Amino acid sequence: MAQQQQQQQQQQQMQQQQYQAPQQQYQHQQQQMTQQPPEFMAAIREQERLDGARFTWNTWPCSRIEATRLIVPFGIFFTPLKARPDLPPLQYEPVLCSKCRGVLNPYCIVDYRGKSWNCALCGQRNGFPPQYGAISEQQRPAELMPQFTTIEYTLPRPNQGMPPIFLFVVDTCMEEDDLQSLKESLDTCLTVLPANALVGLITFGRMVHVHEIAFEHIPRSFVFRGNKDITAKQLQDSLGLGKFAGNPQQIQQPRGAAGPPAHGGILQAQNRFIQPVENCRESLAEVIDQIQRDPWPTTAGKRSQRATGAALGIAVSLLESCFPNTGARTMLFVGGPCTQGPGMVVGEELKTPIRSHHDIAKDNAPYMKKAIRYYNDLAARAANNCHCIDIYSCALDQTGLLEMKQCTSATGGHMFLGDNFNSALFRQSLQVVFNRDSTGNFFMAFNANIEVKVRDASGFGQFLSCFCRFLSWAC
Repeated sequence: MAQQQQQQQQQQQMQQQQYQAPQQQYQHQQQQMTQQPPEFMAAIREQERLDGARFTWNTWPCSRIEATRLIVPFGIFFTPLKARPDLPPLQYEPVLCSKCRGVLNPYCIVDYRGKSWNCALCGQRNGFPPQYGAISEQQRPAELMPQFTTIEYTLPRPNQGMPPIFLFVVDTCMEEDDLQSLKESLDTCLTVLPANALVGLITFGRMVHVHEIAFEHIPRSFVFRGNKDITAKQLQDSLGLGKFAGNPQQIQQPRGAAGPPAHGGILQAQNRFIQPVENCRESLAEVIDQIQRDPWPTTAGKRSQRATGAALGIAVSLLESCFPNTGARTMLFVGGPCTQGPGMVVGEELKTPIRSHHDIAKDNAPYMKKAIRYYNDLAARAANNCHCIDIYSCALDQTGLLEMKQCTSATGGHMFLGDNFNSALFRQSLQVVFNRDSTGNFFMAFNANIEVKVRDASGFGQFLSCFCRFLSWAC
């Protein structure tokens, strides 16, 4: 018996060795492939710091066969708007290629005697403009220095864009303490907004209230049922907003700008719902202070009737009607899941819990697919009009962020998840959104056009590290 046990143990050990040998060999090969000299990795990290770009692989595959064997595809993570204190923006126009509109960069071949350069993207030979007549190998402009592979230009053109636009969408189905803290945070936001910024307010519970900002004596609001999907045409007819109808009047055009706004930002003179902060700061603060909890009673064993989807749809339609193709930001503050109308994620009965991971895996989430389609449609409409959607969710239970995730990811918005609006984490996060740089501009960008030009695959590895950013700021 003892001999049989020893033989079985020896066979098991041999099987384990045979199983572990290929694994150890594979791990050794992976270590050899990924091991790089410290100097090489230091150079990679320094390039990532300068350009805000990180590749999935630090070396380019040598052949097509090796490229097909890559488990992780060859790609790049790029961070636009990366802060570079050591790189001041250049106060002149970039030099562009006459063929592909590529920008002059350190990878271009330069003929200093002939005052010409070959584009690194298409190979086109271009001449330098007259102001580059004094350049030489010892006196290079910033865009030809090897350490400046990322350059930011401030174009010397008159700013004809609209001022920043903010539309607050506030949930009133929450506890008094949370609502009071949220109102204090909104008052703080008004104090940090520029005087020329345009602002509006929508509150919702069972009903959706679009508040009139430019009132003379008594504040009033237009009420919409939360269980119905209000189209943009219905909202225009109800609020008296025609898309470019009547005699459109430009509001608060920046100083020095001439002609119509560059991005189509036209607002009717009769619009009382989105106004400059300097004209409505006191009235809007009064409206915010008067916000009360949703008056509709909530019976025992049921959730609050919250029309988040209808409110967000009205906000998207309002900005779509007043400011098409103009940078704007919708800031949604929600304290629970949507329980009625379009975009609902759970029913009113508390005995029916919101969908879980197991329900999603078993396809047992009856509201999920329809809600996702609705919010995806809102996200597409907002993105097509250069509008951004932020979602600030503070609740102990789920609020349906899974269904609404496309609203932030497709529009470049923020998504915040917390326990309550009274927490320091929420206040600090909201304050970071309105941070400014040394010139007084917000770190957020409005109507930014990001264009990436690359060469064909034969020269892809050499030229991808050079990026040029064209950003138009509206504040």
